[in-house]
Amino acid sequence: MRETALRDLMRDSGMSPEAIAASLEISRVTLNEKINGRSDFKVSEVKKLQKALGLTDKQVLSIFFS
Repeated sequence: MRETALRDLMRDSGMSPEAIAASLEISRVTLNEKINGRSDFKVSEVKKLQKALGLTDKQVLSIFFS
């Protein structure tokens, strides 16, 4: 996973980390663990993140599957 790209998109979205975590139905701590590679994102969480941040399929593939 490309953590830097994801962090940049999250920052650019204007959403707080807490709001992003809430949209994924996880805690902020769990979100940080996933971003930092200590835990994996579930497919359902990637889909929710895509919707919350308005990511294209190409962005999702680039971030999570490159």
